[in-house]
Amino acid sequence: MRFEDLEKPTDLKAHDIIIAIMGPSGIIDRITREGKRAGHGLKSCSKNVSGIRIGDHPKYGDRIVLIDTPGFDDTDRSDLEILIIISEWLSQLHKAQIFLSGIIYVHRISDNRMSGAHQVALRMVSELCGDKATPHVVLVSTMWDIETKEVAEIREQELAKYYWLNMIQQGASTARFENTEESAWKIIDKLLANPAERMVLQVQAELEDPRRHPKDTKAARALYVHPQTILAHPATINEKLDHQNTLEAGQLNQKDIVIALMGPSGSGKSHIIDILTERSGQRAAAMLHSSTTEVRSFRIKNYPGYKNRVVLVDTPSFDNSEVSDLDILRLINDWLAKTYEEKVLLSGIIYLHRVTDNRMSGTPYRNLRIFGELCGERAANNVFLITTMWDRLDQDLGESREQSLQKTFWKPMLDNGATIARFNNNEPTSAWDIIDSVISRRSKPIPLLLQEEIIDCNRSLKETHAGQELCENLQNLLAQQKETIQLLTEQATAESNPLLSADLIDECIAIQEQMRATLEQVRLRREL
Repeated sequence: MRFEDLEKPTDLKAHDIIIAIMGPSGIIDRITREGKRAGHGLKSCSKNVSGIRIGDHPKYGDRIVLIDTPGFDDTDRSDLEILIIISEWLSQLHKAQIFLSGIIYVHRISDNRMSGAHQVALRMVSELCGDKATPHVVLVSTMWDIETKEVAEIREQELAKYYWLNMIQQGASTARFENTEESAWKIIDKLLANPAERMVLQVQAELEDPRRHPKDTKAARALYVHPQTILAHPATINEKLDHQNTLEAGQLNQKDIVIALMGPSGSGKSHIIDILTERSGQRAAAMLHSSTTEVRSFRIKNYPGYKNRVVLVDTPSFDNSEVSDLDILRLINDWLAKTYEEKVLLSGIIYLHRVTDNRMSGTPYRNLRIFGELCGERAANNVFLITTMWDRLDQDLGESREQSLQKTFWKPMLDNGATIARFNNNEPTSAWDIIDSVISRRSKPIPLLLQEEIIDCNRSLKETHAGQELCENLQNLLAQQKETIQLLTEQATAESNPLLSADLIDECIAIQEQMRATLEQVRLRREL
């Protein structure tokens, strides 16, 4: 087979079989036997919409064109910016009377949490397609080669039962990509077994109106809804946990060696605490929703050389599907402030990152930035940057990603004295070795920047570096919601069709409700 890169919608032909791929990519590389699209760095590769024509295929000839789209939750660009790029490309395609044959939406089965960013991206794609196009969508789980089959199948079932359920009920199908060329072509064959004829996506139909901007589409408005847990009857994590050995902040004393664990949801914080407290499976939930929603401390009994003095602190992650980022920061701040007032300082801070993540997407990057602002430069000397899940990928690939982290995203903290290490789940002593390193390397405990700002400088949370980093996103969201309400109001006033005008007014009311929620967050921020 031969391959030809395509850059513009005008490069496509009316008889082409055009398949758009959304989400983290990799399928295109397997079909073309090339690695140039996926790349090997941690930064996002696809900056614009582009295509590749596959020629001389024994079944499809020269007609197959795969469209690679930039992924949501990007390191450098907002979801709205990416959505505008995709929407405008699709609109140009529609104006040229060239139609998609189907869409493949990709999800990493190795992701052990369905974060808020994941849910927003899925909702955006659903609204971008609309009911009529959804039967021509295949929801594909990837990275089956780096996850155990038993765990992957549990996640696959949960995706289908809860997170993908609406799209499946509307006709979408599911498939597995097993990182082979044969697997990729099976997915394409499955998609084309029910070929679409002149398929018009919802976003394309919306943008037929020249007055309408991509910001004013249902897909864009999906950005404004904070993800709530969608489990039918979710038993709260707190109900499942044994609280007997947990500690309140006031139960710690100045002689304790207190070590906090932080990092993105699903990075392994609770799992490591399970190992060290010999409570396997208690903290680390098997479900895809976040397992930690509050700050909790655990005392390790009879630690060699330190008796009962070692205390581990599990913290909730930002981008929690059940709790807002502002509430997460407030929970962490309240705990840190109370312990600081009791003159209990952290002896070490462990920040975890999954080495299986092939991209430093926007959410983990924001996590890292907030963490850096929370710690400050002086406390960086007590920070340990830990990569996890080394048992799930090739050693050379993991080392390449680790080096990339050191040279780019972790460099500021490493320059200020932070230490790197690895957690290997296949080595029984790995978690203990990390704690031993933290204890042996600890210098005089140093207060975190957030503690100094709140207690010593008497600042409000909104005035701290971490608070400002977090609330910048809140202000941007509020500005986007205001702009969308104005656009909807103008469009509803100008619309001659009463039914369509009523729909626009309903949408405007829905966005106003979301805006009220955002304003409440802003109000709370001002009171912090």
